[in-house]
Amino acid sequence: MRSDVVKVTALSLVFAAFAVIDFSAAQMQPTATEAFHLRQECKSLADKKAEELLSINPDFQQLITSYSKSKYDLKSSRCYIEIFKSWRYGKQRESEMYVRQIYDGLTDDLLAYAQIQNGKKMGLIFDGAHVADVGKNLGWDDADNYITNMMKEER
Repeated sequence: MRSDVVKVTALSLVFAAFAVIDFSAAQMQPTATEAFHLRQECKSLADKKAEELLSINPDFQQLITSYSKSKYDLKSSRCYIEIFKSWRYGKQRESEMYVRQIYDGLTDDLLAYAQIQNGKKMGLIFDGAHVADVGKNLGWDDADNYITNMMKEER
């Protein structure tokens, strides 16, 4: 009888130990070398996306500035791509457009964009997890902040 009590107590301790273990820590973080390669791949996706979007440049547009940035987020294992493009358009190049976008590099989904067209601001966020704050500027402030926060490197 005493040995049965000892076995049950020992078994209870094992289950109690498992209950305390944080299994989320069991997910292995990539090594420094793996993280480096993941960031390189993310940058490659950003370059490819920027090239794709630049090829959509009708003759009536005059490109002013264009750049792309990438961020591989180790916590979420996601690649984020920021694209910025500004150009003049119209018969006399009298109009200007600035567009800042963020994409999920793995799914190619547009997550948000913020634009200024002839001084008028507008923005949208397509990330369903984000609580929108349209506020002033037709959502531009919210979208611009969203992109900035998503691309912020954690130190």
